[in-house]
Amino acid sequence: MLKPWYRYFLYVFTLPTDLIGWAVMLFVGLVWGDGTPAWNDGVLVTTMRRDSWPIRSWYKRWGGTTIGHAVMLAPNMASSVYTHELVHVEQCEANALCSAALALVLVWWSPLAALLLWITLPWLIYIAAGLCALLRGESYYRGNHLEEAAYDRAGER
Repeated sequence: MLKPWYRYFLYVFTLPTDLIGWAVMLFVGLVWGDGTPAWNDGVLVTTMRRDSWPIRSWYKRWGGTTIGHAVMLAPNMASSVYTHELVHVEQCEANALCSAALALVLVWWSPLAALLLWITLPWLIYIAAGLCALLRGESYYRGNHLEEAAYDRAGER
């Protein structure tokens, strides 16, 4: 089901993260992908080949990665992993909206600082959530409240 046209307004706020994500997914798709990255309901999706270097090495234990409106999946991942990654897309939209609002507040003081905040805050929120999990004595990844929400919503717990 396609999103209503006004949902694409969120791309304005996620633009810095999206540009990075789209570039990464295009590169991964062209070098290690099982075909050309494709748009699926407003998200650029890349699936890696089973014999690709990342799948045989550092990415073999991962199911997917989200950067803005871009998702990278390991081969033959269940639909729940894709659902999990789509939750991260929604989280990125919310975090980017907050970072854009804060950047607008800071732009009068320093346009460069505002731009850096807009670009980095969604990433810093994820890092901070992982650090909070560590301080609670939990796993950086599994205890991260953003991951917990994605797992719960995808029905993976």
